Amino acid sequence: MQRFNHSSPSYILFLLAAFILNSVVVVRSFSHNTHTRRSPTTSVIFAKSQEEENNTPKRNIFQKIRRKPKTKSIMSTTTTADTDATTSQQLQETYQLAMNDVLFRRIETTQLESDSANKKEKSSFGHVLDSGTGNHSLRWIASLIHHSGSEVRPSVESYTAVTADESMRQKVLKEAETLQISSHGSIIIGDWASTTNVLCKNQTYDTILADYLIGSIDGFAPYFQDCVLERLCRHLKVGGKLYIVGLEPVPDQVKGDGDIVCRVRKVRDACILLAGHRCYREYPQTWMHRQITSYSSGNKKLKILSTTQFPILYSHSSICRQINVAKSKLSLFPSQTLANEMRVVLEDLEKESLEKTRRSKNGRLTVGFDYVVAAELYEDEEA
Repeated sequence: MQRFNHSSPSYILFLLAAFILNSVVVVRSFSHNTHTRRSPTTSVIFAKSQEEENNTPKRNIFQKIRRKPKTKSIMSTTTTADTDATTSQQLQETYQLAMNDVLFRRIETTQLESDSANKKEKSSFGHVLDSGTGNHSLRWIASLIHHSGSEVRPSVESYTAVTADESMRQKVLKEAETLQISSHGSIIIGDWASTTNVLCKNQTYDTILADYLIGSIDGFAPYFQDCVLERLCRHLKVGGKLYIVGLEPVPDQVKGDGDIVCRVRKVRDACILLAGHRCYREYPQTWMHRQITSYSSGNKKLKILSTTQFPILYSHSSICRQINVAKSKLSLFPSQTLANEMRVVLEDLEKESLEKTRRSKNGRLTVGFDYVVAAELYEDEEA
């Protein structure tokens, strides 16, 4: 019998493929129409009626990607007034896209309900800290600042947007100018884990938004996730709201065609690691609840106001975006042979994804969910 050369790239790939594609993991499957959860449904913070469960909106994975509306061609004879009108129309379309995001709509609804319960004449997010900014959260803030329609929406007095990446800061600065909100706030660069360059020193806010922030921390400040709420809440006023948007980790395995999403995630992460880069690390909703309910600083504590889940619908193109992330790492592999073999694996997954999404309802596969947790900082008089 021919023996394996244990140092050969083919053998290494064999072990990697066996681990990624054939590992046996026992998990509870999701029932996405009724939102069956891994966590106990007897918990008060999870309890919902069947009617509420069935009415919970599903979120298309495309809604995570915010694209500017395509610029309409303007002829050379266009007047300044026409150009201004076109720009204004494009901005309104951008604001509308941000308004239609189901996650941000959930945040707005929670704020409106809270302000109404507190007998406030006008609902407002006040001074907002976007603790992990990006183009889509900035566009949402811009849509609130420039809102002039008849629909009731909370207002924004000012914003501070934070990013740990200089290239992202430059993109967001440019976006803020395009959105015409530069004069309404500031965009700063820094790391929440830093003890030398302390972000937002002596600043407090009425609202803090953590839009997929905690999942991205592993790429910038590994092992700081359990400290980030304490760090952010230093800047939250008593009575202020903390809105956390997160992604439930993709399961290792699910029954049915949706398992292709799980397998693509494994291969994508393997490629990122083989390229010498760090993967993002998402945290489940239950972990987030534990962090919130255990927070305490003196007599200040956090209480959960609401939690909403949004099942994710994966199309073939959205799955391919993850495959393309993996392909972009192949040039950094330690072995060209390994990279070539992995490319074959990725191409096979792409073909399989097309087959399985084509035979699914509406061409999409439901796997996992996004969630929005709303919390409020309060003073415990008994503490």
